[in-house]
Amino acid sequence: MKNGGAITASVYYSKDDNDLTQELEELEDKIFSLDKFIDFGNIAREHFEIIKNYDIKFSYADSLKMESLVVSIYKLFGRDADRIMDSLSFKPSASYDKSRTVIPGYTEAIYIPISTYLEIRK
Repeated sequence: MKNGGAITASVYYSKDDNDLTQELEELEDKIFSLDKFIDFGNIAREHFEIIKNYDIKFSYADSLKMESLVVSIYKLFGRDADRIMDSLSFKPSASYDKSRTVIPGYTEAIYIPISTYLEIRK
């Protein structure tokens, strides 16, 4: 798992494994543990107005609220999300409800190699 070119987490698996559920759940836990969220399903009216009036990058605030999504501040505001949230005097949450639709944003990429270069025919 990478963010800004830095590896932030790694999960290993055997290429002989057919079921990677445990590894993917471990990776998911790591992804979400680094993120901060805004819960548009339970957002206070004054906080919603602040977000709505700010130029967010990901989507329209009304759509996020209508769908009651939990969205990463990094998905909404990009790499300066922490600074922006401070300037808006709005504290994001580090917790989330797994039963809800959660959109992470801290992690930029996930790399899942399926073979080594020695195993690929030229």
